[in-house]
This record gives sequence, C-alpha cells and structure tokens, in this order.
Amino acid sequence: MPLALSNMAEPTRRILLSVARVFALCLLVGVCSSPIRTQDIDETEKKNVLIIYDERDNLPGMAVLDKSIRSTLLAANSVKVDIYSENLDLSRFPGQEYDDVLADYFRDKYGAKKLDAIIAVMGPSLDFASAHADEFAPATPIIFCGVDRREIESRHLGTNVTGLLLHRDFKGTLDLALKLQPETKRAIFISGSSAFDQRLTQQAKGELEPYQDRVAIEYWTDFELNDLLTRVSNLPPDTIVLLSTVFADKTGNNNN
Repeated sequence: MPLALSNMAEPTRRILLSVARVFALCLLVGVCSSPIRTQDIDETEKKNVLIIYDERDNLPGMAVLDKSIRSTLLAANSVKVDIYSENLDLSRFPGQEYDDVLADYFRDKYGAKKLDAIIAVMGPSLDFASAHADEFAPATPIIFCGVDRREIESRHLGTNVTGLLLHRDFKGTLDLALKLQPETKRAIFISGSSAFDQRLTQQAKGELEPYQDRVAIEYWTDFELNDLLTRVSNLPPDTIVLLSTVFADKTGNNNN
C-alpha cells in the first residue's frame, strides 16, 4: 500500500488556542485605536464579534477552531462578548452571483448592528471581509487566521486588518514522506476542484517543483470521488500520496 500523508490546513490545538488569545487581545485593546487600560473598561459594556468561516463550521477542523475562539472570547473577564457567526459555504455555492447575494445578506443583517470586531477564518473569508466589510461594518477591525503569507503578500490590507499567518509546509511533508519511504518513485498530490482546493494546489506546485528530479510528481485534482478511491487503492507501494483538501470533486460532489 502507498504511504499517505495529509497536509492539513488546520493548526494544532495549541496553535488554535494561541490564535484565539490574539483575537481576545485585539478585541480588548483595539486594532486601529490606541490601547486602552483594563481599568478604563466599562464592565457593563458589551462587545459584538462576528466570526466568518469560508466553509461550514461543523467540519472537524472548523469545529475545533470555533470552540477555541468562542471559549477564549467568552472567558475575557473584563468584557462581555456577544458572538455572531456566519459560514459562507463557498465550496457548495461558488461564483460571483452568490458573492453578491452574500454581500446583500450581510448588509441587511448587520448594517444596523454595531460590530466591534470581525474574525475572518481562512483566506476566502478574509477575501470576503476585505471586499465587503465596509458595506456592513465600516472601519471595523478585521482579525484573520488560517491564511498563508503567499495569499496576501501581493495585496494591500487596510490598517484595520491584522492576524496570524500560517505556513502550509508541503515541502516539509514530502521531505518526511521520503525519509519514511526512501524507495519512493512517485508522489501524487490529491486535492479537490473547489476554489480553495485549487488555491492550495497552486501553493503546493510552487513548493514541490524542485523535487521533480527526485520523484515523479502528479497532481490529481480532476476526478470523481468514487473513481479516485478506486485509483488510490490500486497504487503500488513505491508511491506516496499527499492528501490536501477535497471540498468538491469535478462533478461538484462535496460530501465531506
């Protein structure tokens, strides 16, 4: 059987807790304003925080992150926090028309609500918040996580945007796999066809290109899920499978 390693986009629980603490700190001191002293905070004041997920927040990784963010924010003794949450469900509803619908929905729902912070989880959520937050929550601090530096290095983020960057280490994953299975002749990177899946595939190609002279690298991204399972089960033992996200196959199937 081939060796399969999963390059997960979700951080470990320890990193999740660190992210949540940063969120709480940013909420207390403000992202755009001067820091305020704890003793100056009105204990009766309530802060409204909106968390935006790019996918369903009941997916395993998202659920862990959601729990960590909520527990840390709610544990802030100096501030009462009211948490709102939205998942964009982008893998099941892609396209500009849906983006326009979402923008209208957020304006209608939150336009009259005073939001004190927006937490954007993963790159597509940051994209949405950057594009539309001024329409429903002007000048509100935006705090992000789950975003690789490569996703924002060519962009200008507003002064109201901050967060924690992660590095998806595809190179490190392949290095480890080759150490565990030095007779490897072939590496197959598997990812889905959703916009987020394709984003990770492009990142992986940039990192793994130097390995082409050591092993044959293939990218399986255009497949039907049932066909993929059959093909993987028939791979020889000198093959490594690098499993990325699969939010949708080429037919749009997203039973994840």
